[in-house]
This record gives sequence, structure tokens and C-alpha cells, in this order.
Amino acid sequence: MKTRLLTRELAVLLFITAFFISFSLPIITKGTDSWRMVTVFSSDESTIMDLVENIFARKHLYLAGLRRYREGNYDYGMTYYWPILFGIWLYRILTTNPLSGQLIITTARLWSVVAGIISAWFLYLLAKELYDYKVGLLACVLLLSTPEFLVWSTMAHPDIPQILLMEICILYCVFMVKNYQRKHVIWAAAAAGLAFGTKYSGLMLIPIIWLAQIIGLLRLKGPEARLELKRQLFLSTVIFSVAFAVTNPYFFITPKMYLGAIHRQSVRSSFGHLFKGEGGWYLWLPVLYSDHLLSKGGGILFLLSLGLLTPCVLKKLAENRLNSGLDKKKRPNRLQIEEGAGTENKTLQLQDKLRQKFINLSRFLVDLPPVIIPLCWIFLYGGFLFFRVVVREFRYILPIIPFMLIFASRAAWYFISGAGYSGIRRHLIGVTGIVLIIAAVWPRTVTAYKYYNNSLNKLENNVYIEAGEWVAANFPPDTKVIADFYSYVPPKIKKMNIKHFYHEWRVKKINPDLIIINDKTSGTYINLTKAKADQSRYPEDFYLASLFYGKLQREELGYKLIKDFGKVKIYAREGIEPLSPDYP
Repeated sequence: MKTRLLTRELAVLLFITAFFISFSLPIITKGTDSWRMVTVFSSDESTIMDLVENIFARKHLYLAGLRRYREGNYDYGMTYYWPILFGIWLYRILTTNPLSGQLIITTARLWSVVAGIISAWFLYLLAKELYDYKVGLLACVLLLSTPEFLVWSTMAHPDIPQILLMEICILYCVFMVKNYQRKHVIWAAAAAGLAFGTKYSGLMLIPIIWLAQIIGLLRLKGPEARLELKRQLFLSTVIFSVAFAVTNPYFFITPKMYLGAIHRQSVRSSFGHLFKGEGGWYLWLPVLYSDHLLSKGGGILFLLSLGLLTPCVLKKLAENRLNSGLDKKKRPNRLQIEEGAGTENKTLQLQDKLRQKFINLSRFLVDLPPVIIPLCWIFLYGGFLFFRVVVREFRYILPIIPFMLIFASRAAWYFISGAGYSGIRRHLIGVTGIVLIIAAVWPRTVTAYKYYNNSLNKLENNVYIEAGEWVAANFPPDTKVIADFYSYVPPKIKKMNIKHFYHEWRVKKINPDLIIINDKTSGTYINLTKAKADQSRYPEDFYLASLFYGKLQREELGYKLIKDFGKVKIYAREGIEPLSPDYP
């Protein structure tokens, strides 16, 4: 019977995985013709592609001194790059094909797909460990139908690989709470170290590991665990550091660059990408309960799961408190009998009080259920986002979504199973559970389908690509072009410079034949009012960029508008004319 059940679970997981693969594989090959094509859709992907290409070109893992990053680029840790580098190296050995931008970006996207699949499987294992296989299967389905998860699992980005490592860490922390073993500490700390080496928010896993160690040791050895606690906490910290150091060796060679990258990420999250973000933790709620993440139905399920979990935990704590003799009316305190309440030595009295507090705390912690680990992670990371981060993007909240989906799935199955009732009540509650699941899944599924459809057709009727093809058809290959980021300049044009913004002095120094601007970049900087209001992270750069784009649009710099695509405008230096202005 057990074998049949495992076979059924495996079949369902394989079906879910196959569906996810059929969804993602057609997407990861779109827009990968060249680095310049990738730039149109994602600055992060183009940066990763550029870094990997330079690593192979220079045969050196050091990410500083690249052509676009004179001071190095460590916005993401080196751990993220290792699977990509290994995949490309293995492919080139097996096929002897030359390195290409398409190979790099496809491999990087494929790594995100693989990480997404494995993270769904680990989420299933975690939910099964906390509750049962039904909750695990539903949580797996909910995760793989989350639109924002689908977006980043088909892009070259470290978010999904980091989520995988976070899930592994939390799973082994749960194992520690249930049955403390040293191997669980090693796996949890190693996963956390790799998560930190992938993206720096992984550092927040350390307190969760320590909490799991404390609870697990106290359950195993009781109050005597305090003698070994320091050694075990030191062990997890060392393993965390070693896992990070092995995959990020240049942290010790160029610590200034790494620390600078961490500082930049911290400032950007607390201030804003470009403009100063609005305050107020409540502004995260619409992001959390949007169709891209939980959806309103999923949010309701999560709150219901907390409502169901809380009284159970409190009841268990009350029972254990009574049975352990912490209630003074029921039984005298054992420590006072052993040590003596009337000790005259104040030092001994103080030691007795501290020991008593430790025993009381240990009894409280021992009674906590394993679900306290993912709950603490949700509130720790969520609290950091709500009260520290003002860049409210869907992907920033992804690290807690899988764990919230576990509790949402638990609430759904609680209702579907009838919540312990019988007869008509059981059926009514079951129908309620089914309605709640549909309410949680349907809007997210619609959003996911829109993303899938848009991804498949993103090259069609794309004005950015159309403008670039017009340039390639109307100007010779040696034309000198500068362009806003997200613009497309075909590989036919050899002399090309692309940045997020330009200043007048830089343009005069380059002296380009063509200037391509678009609404995504110059549209942001053109507002001189915001520049004067000093609401930017870089007010001086913003102000100078605003002046430049304003003069360019007024044709005061010796450049005239020769083609207007609406979202994209092309300016040419005086005397430069297209071969066929009306093409196409």
C-alpha cells in the first residue's frame, strides 16, 4: 500500500514537472539571437551574459576590470555562475561548438528552469514533512502556477536558484527540530552559505539555523544542551562561511568590491532604484496579495491556515506547561528544591535565577512544533521587506512565497477533508475548500497564461526591434551609434555604445553619427522637475542627463530627429542622412 502511494505521488510530481517544462522551454529560446537582442528585454540578463562571456574570453573568474565594469560587478555572488559555467564548458566539450551569446543566455535560463523544478520538489518534501503528501502536492501546484515564479524561472537571474537553496536550508532546519543530527546542521548551513553566495539576502538564514539548533538540541539533551550549544552554533557558522568562501574565493582577494556591492544593494533597496520610494509597510500588501504572487484567494487561505494553526500551538503549549510543572500552583519548582531558595551567597542566587530562566525558556522552546521554522522565516524576511525595503517589486517577496503556500495548502485541505465534521456539514465545508482553491489558482493561472503568450510573441510587432532593424537597413556598418539601454542595435552596426543615460560632455567626446533614445530610459530622465527636487539616488547625474535629453529633443546639440517610432526616436548628426527614409 505504501509503495503504491509513493508511486502515485511520484506520478503526480512527474506530470506537474512535465507540464512546467512544456511551458518554460519554448520561452527560454526567445530573444537570444545576440547580446544586443537580450538588452532590449532585460538589463540583468545582458549583464550576466556579458560577465560570462568575459570569463571565458579572459579565462579568469575575476569579475573586475570588464569592459563595462571597471570596478567589478558583484551585485550577485559567484555561486550563481558556477552551474552556468559548468554547463557551457560541458556543452562545448561534447559538441566542440564555439562560444556564442545565444549559448550563454540559453544555458543561464535553463539553469533557472532546472532550479525551479527542483525547488518545487523540495517544497513538496518540506510540506510533506510538516503535514502530509496532499498538502505537499497542492503546494507544488500552487508554486508552479505562480506567475512571478514562472517569470523568473525562465530568465537568467539568481532569484530562483536562491529560493531552491533557501528551501533546502529550511527543510534541514525542520529535520533538526524533529530529530537533531550533525548531518542536518551541515546540510542546512551549507545551503545557507550557498544561498548567501548566490544573492546576499541569504545571510538572513543564519538566525533560522541557530533557532533550529537551539530547539533541536534542547529536545535531544534537555537543559544540559547549554554545554554543547556554543560549539554547535560555532559549527554551523563555520560551515556557512566555508560554503560561501569555496564558491566565492574572490571575496577574500577583493573584499572591498564585495562589501561595496552589498552596500549598493542595501542602499538601493532602502532608497529606491532611481527615485526615492514611498514609506509605509502596508504598501507591500497589494504586492503580496496580487495575482502575480498569492492572489487574494491564496492570501485568504494563508490567513485561515494561521488561524487554524495558532490555537493548536497554544493548546499544546498550555498542556506541556501544565505537565512539566511550570505552573507553581500545581507543582513546586524542581530547581528551587535542588539548589535551595535561601542561599545566602548572592552570586549563587544570581546563577540559580539565570539557570532557572534558561530551563523555563528551554521548556517553552522544546514544546514548539516544527512549523515554527518556516513561520519564523516568513516573519523575519517579511519584516525586513515591510520595514526596510521600499522597492516594491514582485520578485523581492518571492523568497517567502513557497512557505506561505504550504500554509495556504494546509488550510485548503483542512476544509476539503471536512474539518472533522460528518454529514451535510462535511460536504458544505468540502465545497467551501474547493471554492477557495479555485479562487486562489484561477486569477494566477490567467496571469501566467498572459505572460506565456506575451513571451512567445515578444519579438513580433516590437517597436524597439523594428527601430534597430531600420537603422541597420539605412546606414552602413561603420556608422557610430550610441543608444539608451533597452534599445536594439543589430550586430551589423559595429561601432555601438549603450548606457542607461548620457551627459552632453560624454556625447561630444564620442561624437556619434546616430543617437537612439527610448521611453524606458530617456523617458525617465527627461523630467527636469524631479531632477531639481533631488528625489534621485544620483541627483547630479540625473540633472545632467535631464539637461542633455531636453536639449536633444529641442535639437540644440547639432542632431535632428530623422525617424520617430513613438516609443523610440532616432537622431542623426547634421549631414547624416538615411539611405531610404521611408523604409520600411
